[in-house]
Amino acid sequence: MRAAYYAVFCVTLTLMSSCTSLDKNAAAALAKAGQEANQAVSDQSTSAQNTLKVLPQWWVTGQALACARTPNANSRAECLNNAEATAKSRSSKNNLDQISNVMQKRSQAALELKRAYGGFGDLVNYDASADAQTALNAAFSSINSFLSAVQTLTATPGLQPLGATAENIAAKGVGFLASQRQSKQILAASTELHKAVDAFFKGLEAERNKAVTENLLTQLAEERGTIYRHLIESGIISPKDALTPLVASLGQGMPVAQSIPKQNEEVIVKAAALSFQEQAKLQTSAVIASYESALSALKELSHQHENLERGAPLKLSDIIANAQKVADAIQSMNQGGGHDK
Repeated sequence: MRAAYYAVFCVTLTLMSSCTSLDKNAAAALAKAGQEANQAVSDQSTSAQNTLKVLPQWWVTGQALACARTPNANSRAECLNNAEATAKSRSSKNNLDQISNVMQKRSQAALELKRAYGGFGDLVNYDASADAQTALNAAFSSINSFLSAVQTLTATPGLQPLGATAENIAAKGVGFLASQRQSKQILAASTELHKAVDAFFKGLEAERNKAVTENLLTQLAEERGTIYRHLIESGIISPKDALTPLVASLGQGMPVAQSIPKQNEEVIVKAAALSFQEQAKLQTSAVIASYESALSALKELSHQHENLERGAPLKLSDIIANAQKVADAIQSMNQGGGHDK
């Protein structure tokens, strides 16, 4: 008899809430993890954008400094005149403006999604359903703007825009039914966030593939190495000073000679240039690693939404770990991937 009553009770509540057990503490923890993951994605986007943004400056500066190897005055003047035009041509050819636009929109989308997770947390803790609905709408709009920019850049198939968010997130209720209504709203909000994260993941994956397949990151390493070499060969950077961080990394208090033997100048200049080239490769590896960790964080976030929605235990440690990996990669990117500063 009790079993029959429970079955009828569940059917009655179907319009208000599923009979899936909802762990509100787990939902609150997922909200915090979602905020952390999306902050990491935004930080990665900003760092990658800033890294790529310097390429035109490197190109024009490198082209000009390369003219130092031109001894003839007339030839040198012509070389300098061509430097800026060559750099502009390379920038246009590599779609840097479009790629920068994609990264900027991704950073904004990640911040809006972070706010949506904040709203999700408020829905769980304070029943702030209207705020959660508003934040979700803003996140959907921002992610769609990002997806549109990615589609324009990459022509990736299957990047479908997100539809409208569920209207029942901001529904009202009272008394005992209010608790059931809140559980239903939390599950509805989780479902919407789940869709948003999956769409965001696809857009980021397409962006990453474009950056890798177009060899933009390889170019980044090559150009960084080239500009370092030009700076050393033109005399702007002392090869001895350039190698000082490497010497310091070998052991505390290791002295560096005050002057370079004349017969070794060419060798030291070459060694300094090669050292910078290797640092540039490490920085490029860090950019790629930051993409992979950001993707892993979003993928795991999606998986944990699935667990919440079916009443399974959550495991949030992988989300946090990947967010930290993004932060570590960004630190390496900002340090040039080189020796400890």
